[in-house]
Amino acid sequence: VYVETPVCHFGDEAARMIESARSNHRIVASGLTQRSGQHFQSAIRLVQSGQLGQVTLAKAWFVQRRQPLAPALPVEPPAGVDFEVWLGPAPQRPFLSNRFHFHWRWFWDHGQGELGAWGSQLLDVARWGLDCAWPQRVAATNGRRVIADEAQTPDSLNVQFDCGDKTVLWEHRTWSNHAPEGRTAAVAFFGERGTLVVDRGGWKVYDSKESLTSDSSELALPHLADFIAAVKERRTPAADLETGIVSAGWGQLAAISHRLGHEIRIGNEGQPQDPDAIELWCARPAPQI
Repeated sequence: VYVETPVCHFGDEAARMIESARSNHRIVASGLTQRSGQHFQSAIRLVQSGQLGQVTLAKAWFVQRRQPLAPALPVEPPAGVDFEVWLGPAPQRPFLSNRFHFHWRWFWDHGQGELGAWGSQLLDVARWGLDCAWPQRVAATNGRRVIADEAQTPDSLNVQFDCGDKTVLWEHRTWSNHAPEGRTAAVAFFGERGTLVVDRGGWKVYDSKESLTSDSSELALPHLADFIAAVKERRTPAADLETGIVSAGWGQLAAISHRLGHEIRIGNEGQPQDPDAIELWCARPAPQI
C-alpha cells in the first residue's frame, strides 16, 4: 500500500493504520520522496558525518505567493463523487468547489494547510538530518494575516519544535516570493563549521573552507522503485508508514498549537499532554451542519 503525504489527518488515526497494516501483513510506504533522492541522502550523510561540527538546529520553510481562493456557492457534487464518503469524519456539508480537490488542505476539517502540503515533506528532512523522533514541546505563532479569502489555515506561520538537545524551526509565507537563499521550499542545517541548505534542486554548504555542492537527483521514480522492491522482498521501504506518521504528526501538532494559541507538551508517542490539545488530536464522528 502506498500512502501519499500527509499519511493521516488526526493523530489517533495512526495507531489504527499501523494495526491494520500489521494484522494484514501489508508493506506500507509513505510518499516522502526525498528519502529516495540521492542528493538528499548525501546531504543527510554530510550533516551526520560531523564535517559541519555539531548540528543542533535545522530550519525548514516554504515561501511562495498563492492566489486567494475564489468564492464558491453550494452545487451538486461532480458525477461519480460520493461526497458523504469523501468528507469522512468531517462535518457533513453541501459541496463547495473551493473545498474539493487540492483546496481541501486550506480547511481545518481536512488538512493543516502548508504544514501538511509542504511541512510533512520538509519537516521530515529536518528531523531525518537531526535524527529526531517526536518533539517534546511545540509552539506556533502567526496566522492568516494577508490573504483575505475563505481559507482557514494560516498564510504566515512560525513554529519551534523543541526536541531536547536539538531544535527544528518552521516558517511559511504564502503571500511573498522572497525566500531565503532563493529557495522556495528548503531545509537548512546549521553546524559549527558550516550551514548546509538542501532542496529539490540540490544542496550547498555555506561558511565552509571547502566548496561543497550537489546537483538535484530524481525523487519519484526511485521512491516508487523502492516501494515495489520492498513489496517483492517483503522488507521495510525507504519511507515506511511509521516514518510518514511521525512526519505528518509534526505538522498536526504545530497546527494544534496555532489553533489553541499556546505551546503544547508532547508525550513519547507523539500525543499531546494538554487536554485541549488532545481534543484536536483525535478524530470525532461527523456531525451534520
